[in-house]
Amino acid sequence: APRAPGQVGRSTLSGPGPSSAPRRGYAAAVEERITDRLGRPLETLRLSITDLSGRLQINSLVSAPKNGKGADAATALRMREILKRLLLSGNFGDIDEQRAGEIVDSLVDWIDADDQESPHGAEQGYSQPLDPPYACRNGPATSIEELLLVRGMSRRVLYGTAGHPG
Repeated sequence: APRAPGQVGRSTLSGPGPSSAPRRGYAAAVEERITDRLGRPLETLRLSITDLSGRLQINSLVSAPKNGKGADAATALRMREILKRLLLSGNFGDIDEQRAGEIVDSLVDWIDADDQESPHGAEQGYSQPLDPPYACRNGPATSIEELLLVRGMSRRVLYGTAGHPG
């Protein structure tokens, strides 16, 4: 087959292929071998796709502005309750009602647009006196790691353990 300008090699797929994954309800790993023009192997690219549809979208804890994208107010409240129940499930260690409320409210304060503190949350008044001080995001979370800055959050809660994913 003719190559596009700048194309160095060609690739072949092995494995179950991406089209079989949705029908089976999971995504399998795909391996792609990249070869030069003579068919000699250059590199191997391994790709794995993980279905994240069962995970909680943290940014949905806050309702979107009227004409913005995101959760509506009822969905945001429902998501907060789901997260709180999940934290109290025992899968994250000894989290009591107070700490679960602190984590949920602090996550809300981290991503909401205002500087108004939720009942058990933490805004600038919590993070500014720390050493080093930092500001709340006050917008959608852009990385999972930044959630470690949220009051009450721990590596165990965020990442989970071998038996219980975070």
